[in-house]
Amino acid sequence: MTRGLPWGLLAGLLSVTALGSEVPQTAPQPRSAYFSLTNKGAALRFYNRLANNKYWFVASDAPVEGALASQKLTARSGERLVLVELHGVAPARLPGELARMDDFAVLSEPYNEDLHMINGQAVLFGEELGAKLHSAPAWTDGLSPLHAMTSRVVTHLSTLSVDPGFLESHVRQLSGDQPVTIAGRRLSITERRQDDNKANARAYLRQEYEALGFTVTEKTYRGGWGFGTHVNFVAEKAGADPSRFLLISSHLDSVGNAGADDNGAGTISALAVAKALKDQELRYSLRILAFDEEEIGMVGSAAYAQQLQDEGQLDSMIGNINMEMTGYNSANDGAFHIIDCNENTSAELSKKFREVAERDQDLRLRFVAACTNRSDHASFWRFDKPAVVFSQNFFGGDGNPCYHKKCDKVDRMNFDYMTRMTSLLARVTQELLVP
Repeated sequence: MTRGLPWGLLAGLLSVTALGSEVPQTAPQPRSAYFSLTNKGAALRFYNRLANNKYWFVASDAPVEGALASQKLTARSGERLVLVELHGVAPARLPGELARMDDFAVLSEPYNEDLHMINGQAVLFGEELGAKLHSAPAWTDGLSPLHAMTSRVVTHLSTLSVDPGFLESHVRQLSGDQPVTIAGRRLSITERRQDDNKANARAYLRQEYEALGFTVTEKTYRGGWGFGTHVNFVAEKAGADPSRFLLISSHLDSVGNAGADDNGAGTISALAVAKALKDQELRYSLRILAFDEEEIGMVGSAAYAQQLQDEGQLDSMIGNINMEMTGYNSANDGAFHIIDCNENTSAELSKKFREVAERDQDLRLRFVAACTNRSDHASFWRFDKPAVVFSQNFFGGDGNPCYHKKCDKVDRMNFDYMTRMTSLLARVTQELLVP
């Protein structure tokens, strides 16, 4: 693993492709681009494309026809261009800001700046201008196959719940608070940024999923941190019709800390759902992903989405439910996000979560609206596929103060809340997949 170089500098030197493809070792980031605010559906070729509930914010090599606003911008010498999604805490002008359009801004930023913490605010997220152009399919907002699944009358109202003890013990193990035994070897997974610790984390998940009867594979790709080979973890339970699958995902990596909440919580919530459904017959397959390298720019999910496209599998994906932090609720009010940003048919998935949360009062969960592009779901939006983020109330004023800090450990977590969040995910998944 390469150390000592900031991600922003590395990102300008590589592009992400599936393993076996030719990998350019130098793909410098453009220093200039056109930035446009457009109606959704207007831009199908882009370096970057961010969404809010009304518009797309697009970085491209040419003006977007019919854009509501457009401007060509150039990075200052020795810096890079960064797209920022803005939230209520954003000041009237950010350091290095070149332009602002609706809920987005463009900055010229030094390479050593942390793009997860723009202006020191955890809820302001930056995305570096991409090194290559992407082409996306035509965007649609009509009915999708997902609509039939989310709108059908469910005759077996779910009462699935998960064991809080299972959640706590497994988060403790994945975040190094308790040792694990893997293939007869006792060890601690103290962090999940170094390659050897991530390999131990995947081996830990492998034995857990295989014990539940899931088929486990590791999907490699090239690019990302250190230019080497990196790994996405895949576990699958086949359905009666294995030609289609629902994807539940999380990211396995951390920022070099224990990562109990970010994102040990989301990763273990997905494992608990697998446990809850292990003995049920599924109509379609359940595929669970633990992505690598989310923390350096959603690299693993971008690679996996491209692999699905290249292998002709992307159209088989029913949708993506991406699990982020699910273990912090200091207000103890059950507030949660299910985020779709009104992207293509993603709202169908959000609607299902809200319906089950409102119906099942025992969960004591309350929806709080938010919109973000800052997690692995956005890798599927770029291919016009439905995807949502399911998380704690990060953007609504109850974010974990230990986000991306050494103190992100289990002693800050609310396992009663995590249990109810995971139970909601389990019930939604059951209603989507169990006949």
